[in-house]
Parts: sequence; structure tokens; C-alpha cells
Amino acid sequence: MTAKARTHRIIQVDWPEFGQAAYPQQAPASEFAKRINDLRAMMGERELTHLVVYGDREHFANLAYLTGFDPRFEEALLILAPSRNPLLVVGNECEAYLGVSPLFNDGKLRKERFQPFSLLNQPRNQSRFIHEIFAGEGIGETSMVGCVGWKYFSDGEHPDARFAIDIPSYRRHAAGASRKESCSQLDGFADASGLRPAQLLLSLRDCLFRIYECPGLGSDETHDFRNAGGHDGS
Repeated sequence: MTAKARTHRIIQVDWPEFGQAAYPQQAPASEFAKRINDLRAMMGERELTHLVVYGDREHFANLAYLTGFDPRFEEALLILAPSRNPLLVVGNECEAYLGVSPLFNDGKLRKERFQPFSLLNQPRNQSRFIHEIFAGEGIGETSMVGCVGWKYFSDGEHPDARFAIDIPSYRRHAAGASRKESCSQLDGFADASGLRPAQLLLSLRDCLFRIYECPGLGSDETHDFRNAGGHDGS
């Protein structure tokens, strides 16, 4: 049986019009303040005196969740002490971007410029040493410092999983804490019973909003929220 011959042709069609979605409402400062308070409660349960949350352009989920801020260039560090407003340490380029954070705009987030967090070949001679910043937040030899990067490790992955810390080593050593006084705390954020999974829908909505509002400014990192079954964002 002979197959029927078919004639194919290429035609030009108009691009479909989908319209523009409405901008979602950003979480208010009170929501971020609650997240900070919940984190402080977790610090108390784990007998931590301080918590440092590290982020960069590819790994910003935890900073965005706590503050609404995600570093557009290079690195940033959030330092939580027991009784002061959190301190957000940023480089040159990010300092003018802090207004994206409702917590900062509400006067509940302090900031300090640490120029080595900037891109290369930027001015780097007008900020304190990182160990001086830590000391100013009360971190010393007797402190118990929790570190939050973007991964945590189970006992099946590392022989000393609690002390396997995935942030740059000079950040951790500058805190002045010994090996046994500095430990990973990411499981308190990203595992199924952690802080962030309770906000998955809000997180996904706000993250997508930022991606579409600011195209081309950087890559989106979703790794550690996928571990929790969701997506990153504030």
C-alpha cells in the first residue's frame, strides 16, 4: 500500500498575547521580623550565642528568607546576636541595594560595608577587618557560633557532620571560635521540619517575582530549597 504524499509548508504566525501578570505583594517587615524571632528561638534551643548566615549570588536563599535581600554581586553575611538587631555585612555594590529589604527599611536591620565582599578591582581599603566586625557583635573565644551556608551534611555523608561547614574558611576562622565552637545549622532551615518549609508558597511567589522583575542581573539558585521540597525566596 502506497502512503499518501504530504505537502508541508512554513507559515508565519503572530506571537500570542498572554497579557501581563499582576505584581505580587511583597512580604511585610513584620513577617521578616517574625522569621528572625523564630530563628532566635532556634538559637536558644541549640545553645548558640550567635548565628552567621552566609550568601552569595548563587546561594542567597537563606538571606532572602530572613531579610528580603539577596546579594546581586559577590557575597554578604548576616550576623545575629542575642539582643541586637541583625547586622548585614555587604560589599560596595550591594550597599545601595539594601532598600530592597523591608526589614532594613523598617529600621530593624543594621548594615556595615566590608569591601572585600566586593568584585575584584573595587576599592577595598575603607572598611574594618572581618574579625573586628565579629568582635563588635560580641563574638569571642567563649562564643558558640552557628554557621549557615547552603548545604548541611548527615552522619552518613561526613564523619563529623555537625562541624562540616560549607562557608569560606576565613569567614569562620575570623570569628575567633574554635572548631568545636562553630557548627553547621543549615538543617534548621532547609530540612522538612526546618524554618523555611512553612513558607513555601510565599517563597516561590516572591522568588519568581524577583526573577522576572530583574532579568539578567544574576543566576537563580534553587538547590537547598529543593532539598526542602520548595524554592528559595523571601
